Amino acid sequence: MSQTFDIAVVGATGLVGGAVIDLLAQHDFPLGQLYLLASSESEGTPVEYGKKRLTVHDLAEFDFSKVALAFFCVPDDVAREFIPVATGAGCIVIDQSPVFRLDPEVPLVIPHCNAQAAGDYGMKRIIASPDSSIIHSLIPLLPLHQVYRLERINAVQMRAVSEIGKAGITELSNQSIAMFNLKPIEHRYFQPQIAFNVLPQAGGGAAVASERLEALLQEEVQKILQDPDIQVSVTATQVPVFFGHSQALHIEFQEEIAIQDVRERLMDEALVKIIDTAEDGDYATAVGNAANNDQIFISRIREDTTWLRGLNLWVVADNIRCAANNSVNIAEILVKDYL
Repeated sequence: MSQTFDIAVVGATGLVGGAVIDLLAQHDFPLGQLYLLASSESEGTPVEYGKKRLTVHDLAEFDFSKVALAFFCVPDDVAREFIPVATGAGCIVIDQSPVFRLDPEVPLVIPHCNAQAAGDYGMKRIIASPDSSIIHSLIPLLPLHQVYRLERINAVQMRAVSEIGKAGITELSNQSIAMFNLKPIEHRYFQPQIAFNVLPQAGGGAAVASERLEALLQEEVQKILQDPDIQVSVTATQVPVFFGHSQALHIEFQEEIAIQDVRERLMDEALVKIIDTAEDGDYATAVGNAANNDQIFISRIREDTTWLRGLNLWVVADNIRCAANNSVNIAEILVKDYL
């Protein structure tokens, strides 16, 4: 492709923004000028892009008419304030936040599932990327849905602390160090402590915030698959893991499944890797397999003994890489087919 595109990464000093920058350098992307943006506190920070070193600029001072496309990898309040600024300047936005995911005029896109929806950004000029747990659930479930038709998904999620950014990683690290040194545990994002603990809610906030997340995830599945009749139940928990969401999925289908056919269809997915033998300890984990990896790992593939059309899966993926990859894949579709 001879044409190049000038792009901005908003939230360039964050975890997902940093992963987007790394992936742009690794992919054969038709990139012209790359602008790295963050808050004024990060202005002037050097960031590696391939063999180059770029400087972060103040988001509030940036002219979005300079770029065709912007990745927004920022908290909800920043997305609400600055995405209209970017789109108003004629820029197309790929948004990682949940702010616009359920907006009927904004496509919610996983390129491996509904790539054609990327072209529906319309007048709002926004494409939303789903929660990383939905990405790493639906990529393996879509080929099964096409044959057996999904009826219900029950998910218990064990979410890594990196979902709230570098602050989550810092809090888990500091609490772990304090415990080893018999020091007082300090809390900012997680109550009670997250170190050596499992919390029955996620996102570092109050229970109501976790419930909003769980409700949002249900609607994201229905929107992406364009089927409001698929029933989705999610329990989101927080675990003391830096990178990698893990999920225990119980799936019910409309048609009776054949377990060997399920395995073969999962094996045919390029992004999916199955680790599932009868040997003890031969299964996928967030730390051992998912962290800093672009693949989705599946173990414990088995029929549900209480439901004729039921399937149980253990699925893990790096939440940061998964989110960043999805955004970059959306951008690749845009520049190839729609820009």
